[in-house]
Amino acid sequence: MFSGSLVAIVTPMRPDGAVRPRSLARLLEFHLANGTNGIVIAAPPVSQRRCASGAAELTQRACAQLRGRVAVIAGGYQQHADTVERVGWLSALPIDGCCS
Repeated sequence: MFSGSLVAIVTPMRPDGAVRPRSLARLLEFHLANGTNGIVIAAPPVSQRRCASGAAELTQRACAQLRGRVAVIAGGYQQHADTVERVGWLSALPIDGCCS
């Protein structure tokens, strides 16, 4: 189980819907420096248009940057079938949990 401060972070995005990598990196480092125990990434999910690719990019970047220093919890979808599909590709990443 998880304990402590778990934060669902905002997704820094450009007007076209692309993720802002440097802003995401700064946001993750801010939470590390301030005692956050876990990050909930992509919750609620990125816009439907970019949902799968955007959520995958966010989750991969967070896992690579955080490297086990805090828990990474992948946010889920509200539709059961979408959540099942997402968990399929999330299982290849070093996440600590998934929420729906």
